[in-house]
Amino acid sequence: MNSEQVADKRIVRVNLGDRSYDILIGAGLLQSAGGETLARLNCSKAAIITDTSVAPLYLDMLTESLQTDGIETFRSHLPPVRRQRASKIFRQPSTSSSMPASSARTR
Repeated sequence: MNSEQVADKRIVRVNLGDRSYDILIGAGLLQSAGGETLARLNCSKAAIITDTSVAPLYLDMLTESLQTDGIETFRSHLPPVRRQRASKIFRQPSTSSSMPASSARTR
């Protein structure tokens, strides 16, 4: 990962070849999400997927910012995923591992 500082935000580049992307970190990014999105992606539609714990805090602000800049939004709320449940959902047994899937550790 590469990192650079621009004004009040930090940009962290996640290098994944043709799937690389930037992560922006800083104050006020939700309010400027529409402009930031247009500058980087030049898109007219965005899907916002969040959970029911985060949505009441940030979803309306993010949606308003995107729509103000002409980006059509689609919103989806999911129940919060607890760590134990998430590890069961995302863990897939490996046939090459000598460790049984039930005893594999997840982070």
